[in-house]
Amino acid sequence: MSKRKHEIIQAVLTLYKDMYNVREIFRNSYFKYTPEEVIKEFEELLIKQESLPTNDKTVTLKDSILALSNEEDMKRFYLENLVYDHSDINAKEERLKTYSVEEYKYMYNILYSSPPRSNIRKGELLSAIEKYFDSIDRAKSMMP
Repeated sequence: MSKRKHEIIQAVLTLYKDMYNVREIFRNSYFKYTPEEVIKEFEELLIKQESLPTNDKTVTLKDSILALSNEEDMKRFYLENLVYDHSDINAKEERLKTYSVEEYKYMYNILYSSPPRSNIRKGELLSAIEKYFDSIDRAKSMMP
């Protein structure tokens, strides 16, 4: 368990103890258990939770990806990191291996302001990002 979660639980238990001492000002139904019973149950619950195997699929995004917050940042990042030689067969594969699906989804979300579908692949995400910037460049080139 993280330190923050532990601190929150401790704060809640402390509040419960303090409020239990002045329980007369609250409804009787608020305090069915003594603070000792509550602490004991929390401890047992935490022990059970820690003993369970974690199937946590937390994804950490690279700091360079998290630094992206708007279209300008994304365009700069795209030009520096995602542009590749389209005539080279392996170039796109190398770009795809560089970032995770979650990172590509994060970039997509910045540009399109909506999350992509859940089962989308990296190649589709990279193509959508490329199309976004190609479309903007094409529209700018058509302006008089």
